[in-house]
Amino acid sequence: MAELSELREQQPNAVELNLNFGDLLGKAPPKVPDELTSVRTGLSNAESSLPGLLSEKYTEIWKEKPVLAGAATVGTTALGVAALRYLPATSTHMAGVYGATKLMLTDAPDLLSSNGTADYAKYGLACASDLAMVAGTAARYIPRYKGVATLITASGITGRLLANYLPDTEKEIKLNPSLLQTVPVSERFSLSVPNKLTSSETRSFDAFIPKGKESALPVVIMLAGVQDKSAPGMERETNMNRLAQERGFIAVYPEAKEKEQPMIGKVFDWNSPGAGLTKHNPDYDDVDYIKGVLDQVKQKANVDERAVYVVGFSSGGQFAQHLRGRLPGVFAGVGSIHGTVLGTEAKAQEKSAFISVHSDSDHMLPYGGGRGLMTVVLPTVAKSEPMQQMREAARINGLNIDNAKVKNYESIRITDYSSKGSPPVKEFYIEGGYRGGMIGGLIGRGRDGFPAAHSIDGDGAGGWPVVGDKNRNLDTTRLVVDELLKYRRGN
Repeated sequence: MAELSELREQQPNAVELNLNFGDLLGKAPPKVPDELTSVRTGLSNAESSLPGLLSEKYTEIWKEKPVLAGAATVGTTALGVAALRYLPATSTHMAGVYGATKLMLTDAPDLLSSNGTADYAKYGLACASDLAMVAGTAARYIPRYKGVATLITASGITGRLLANYLPDTEKEIKLNPSLLQTVPVSERFSLSVPNKLTSSETRSFDAFIPKGKESALPVVIMLAGVQDKSAPGMERETNMNRLAQERGFIAVYPEAKEKEQPMIGKVFDWNSPGAGLTKHNPDYDDVDYIKGVLDQVKQKANVDERAVYVVGFSSGGQFAQHLRGRLPGVFAGVGSIHGTVLGTEAKAQEKSAFISVHSDSDHMLPYGGGRGLMTVVLPTVAKSEPMQQMREAARINGLNIDNAKVKNYESIRITDYSSKGSPPVKEFYIEGGYRGGMIGGLIGRGRDGFPAAHSIDGDGAGGWPVVGDKNRNLDTTRLVVDELLKYRRGN
């Protein structure tokens, strides 16, 4: 078994990224924007409704007739100054609230996750303009600055307008294709699966099949957590396609369906009797879907059926362990990244590898069990027991947990339950302030805005640089997959 001290050799890209932070401006992959939340959509709609300032029509005029657009900018700004100066203070207050909202929900996050000088300029101006709108509102109540309050607010509105039209990294990439890094691209597949309401339904998944490989290939299925339906989202967060090309395996990204939940409405999560962190829907079983996905992958490629693995993040980690019990004879190993068990999962009886990654900074699915800060609205999570994952894996493989070997490497505790001749059964537990401490772990964002401390570590998408960033020193996906690939069924 590889020591964790060898991880830096196994994942040179992650270490290089950490050590050569100054190279990020030239080497960073293109920014892929997150899917807009309903709040962002609402703000965008509000922007578009500002008369003559940020409408789609005005944007087109700016692109096609910049002189006319510039004149319109000056004119509308003058009108804005007049409105703010002579209309009731309500208009200034609205600008201040708008600036504060944009700063907190869109512009500051965009600045903190910027890639390249164009992004820093664009979102830096946006944040400064937001602050100016807020400062203008405050200045109305300071006698010394009341006279210039209108000008401060107007400068903020003008700056926010200009920021909308500055080029960003995406536009630079479109103009200069040489900035794009070569990233293997997945294919999209569809299949028909059973559904009690409609007899059957069509669902989709993404898969990356390495080119130029003649031998039978291992398969790694990557399962997302609650609220992340998108297969491309998991591809960006894990960067697993690169690893698949390098190691020679097929990467598969299934997609969960949307489910109605009390208090919080619709969310995406896995669904099967005994699995999923959300309320069960009896109309369909995602085990049927995963079986169909595997069958289709086998039709498209030469699969090594002794080397099929399933890895899940958060709720996906729980569903991965449920699949191990529901589909005997299929999986050589299971990986759980910030995952858990509830005690309701299907019980597996045959040996298989198991690799778990968790941390003491995860306040969403706490290692000690029970509900985390962000899962109070999911009653099922009260039964969460991440520590029980290793006990169950040891039971399946006939291992004595009292004989576990414990090693420490920097802030990572490695507990190896394996014995000679058994599949690898290991836990990697991250201790201490690896993600900027509790505050950084909570305010930093992972995919879909979740806390950075509950995300897939590595150099993929998600996280806020410096403040609450993910742990980019440790490529979690590479760690788990490399450990799993050491074992094949029948070894």
